[in-house]
Amino acid sequence: MIQKGSADGVVGHWPEEYSKVLTDNGIEHIYYVAEGGYDFQVWKNGLYNFARRIFQ
Repeated sequence: MIQKGSADGVVGHWPEEYSKVLTDNGIEHIYYVAEGGYDFQVWKNGLYNFARRIFQ
């Protein structure tokens, strides 16, 4: 799972690059952009979605 905030000025284009490399190599993954920047609300959203998937 790769996530970034729509207004994230810290990670730059790297999440998209990681996702592209995984896709190009046929590796299943989830990539999404959440509303916000490099902040707690975005991290909380990512943690929630991660926990939902591993504790199904």
